[in-house]
Amino acid sequence: MGIGKQEYDEIQIPEELSGILEKAENRRNRYKARFRLAAGVAACAVLLVTANTPSAYAALSEIPVVGTVVKVFHIGTGGQRADGLGLKAEGEETVLKFSVTRSGENEQASSMPSYEIERRLAPERLVITVNGIRDFDPQRFTEEAEQSPYVKRAYREIYLDDSAVRVVLELERDTGYEAVEYKEPGLLEIRLFQEKQEEREVWFVHSEKMEMSEELALLSEQLSEWKPSIAGTSDGYYVVSVGEFAAREEAEQLKEELEQLEGLDIGFSVGHCLSSEKLQ
Repeated sequence: MGIGKQEYDEIQIPEELSGILEKAENRRNRYKARFRLAAGVAACAVLLVTANTPSAYAALSEIPVVGTVVKVFHIGTGGQRADGLGLKAEGEETVLKFSVTRSGENEQASSMPSYEIERRLAPERLVITVNGIRDFDPQRFTEEAEQSPYVKRAYREIYLDDSAVRVVLELERDTGYEAVEYKEPGLLEIRLFQEKQEEREVWFVHSEKMEMSEELALLSEQLSEWKPSIAGTSDGYYVVSVGEFAAREEAEQLKEELEQLEGLDIGFSVGHCLSSEKLQ
């Protein structure tokens, strides 16, 4: 037999049932909170997996809201193909910022042009190449970068491409870093921090010492198949350096291979030092 609305409204709910319902509601709320936390952790994990550095937390914990983060990474490439841009460097103690502007304008571009970041040893340094650049002040870059206590020396490397800029940061020992790319506006940040680095012996093949010059850049271009780099020496000169080996035998083998190349009127030697040191 059914009951009417009035009788339904007058039904007394036992106190025990009220407590049971309250406990059930509390359990439901705790479950929802755990679900939201798990979802947040999963989202962070997805972002961190995209960063090829175990120290991504160091950057993510301090990223300012300056635009949209495209990615956090260690070494690699990014950006979009562009040309006719200006590149400006701004430095702080722990951050070096590269921003790009449209040609002849102060307006920042919406995204970074294509770029590459490499880490090299002997000495430990970052090599940053930014393409599509027609306007750049190397002196300002040096002054801004060397504000950081983590940077021993900064300089522009001569690069045989008039639409690209290559710059080098020689790092102090036990320096870690992360790169953060933004869009809207286009910005590349190099974040530096203290992080223990494994010191190890490095064997490599190097050219004769030279001044920073087009001759040096041309030699590097001729050896591009072996992924060379230009490294500073302890007495103020530069060499084209090829290879980062753990054993002398590997470097000797590469030296013999390079000496057999035609059209290279230059001698090569095998170098050896610790990963944070410069060639003597």
